[in-house]
Amino acid sequence: MYRLIDFFNEILYVGKSTKDNFKSVFRGWLLHILFALFSVIFIIIVDRGILPWLGEPSIYATHYKIDDLLKEIGLFYGVILITILMPIFEELAFRLFLKPSGFTIAISVALLLFYFTGDVYYIDGISYYLRILACLIVFLIIRRFDKKVVEIYSSVRPSGWIIVSSVIFSLSHLGNFDPINYPVWYLYPIYVLPQFFMGLIASTIRINNGLIWSVLLHILINGSVVWPKLITQD
Repeated sequence: MYRLIDFFNEILYVGKSTKDNFKSVFRGWLLHILFALFSVIFIIIVDRGILPWLGEPSIYATHYKIDDLLKEIGLFYGVILITILMPIFEELAFRLFLKPSGFTIAISVALLLFYFTGDVYYIDGISYYLRILACLIVFLIIRRFDKKVVEIYSSVRPSGWIIVSSVIFSLSHLGNFDPINYPVWYLYPIYVLPQFFMGLIASTIRINNGLIWSVLLHILINGSVVWPKLITQD
C-alpha cells in the first residue's frame, strides 16, 4: 500500500505553481477513472459471480440511484449538494488533518463526529443543533490539548494517516447501500474500492498541493457523474 502511495506521489506531483496544481488535479481525475474501472471488475465478479453462487441477492442493486436522489430533493439543490457542499465538507472532515496542527485535527475530528452521528445536509430537529454543540465541545477539548494531540499524530507516518483517512472515507459510503445484507457483510468493502482509491488520490493532492485542490478534484469527480443530468434530466 505504501508503494501505491509513492506511485501516486510520483504521478500526481508536478510543481507548486497554479498551472502545476491544475495539472495535478487533472491527473488525479484520470487516475481516479482508471482505478474506478479497475474496481468495477471486482465488483462485477462479486455481484454476478460470487453472490449468486452463495445464493445471495445483488448488493449493487441496493445502492441508491442518483436519479432518485435528484427527483427527491430537486435537480438544482441536488447538483449543488453533490458537486459543492459534499466535496467541501468531506475534504474538511476526511483530509484537512493530513497537514497536522491542533486546529486542523480539531476541525476534522469535530466534522467526522458530526458526519457519523446523523444527517449532515438536512436539519432534522433539535438533535441537529445538539450535535453541533457536541462537536464544538470536542473541537475545544482538542484545541486545549493540541500539542499532545499533534505529538500523538506525529508518531504515525504520513502515509499511514493517508491509509486511515481513505479507509474511513470509503467505509462511510457503505451508507449508500440500503438495506445491508449482513450475512455477506465481508463483501461490502469491495463495493467501495472506488472511494478508497479516490481517498488515496485526493489525500496525495491535499498534502502536495493544498486542500483547495483536493476539493477541486472532488468536485470534478462528483460533477462528472452529476453534470450530465443537467442535460438529460427531464
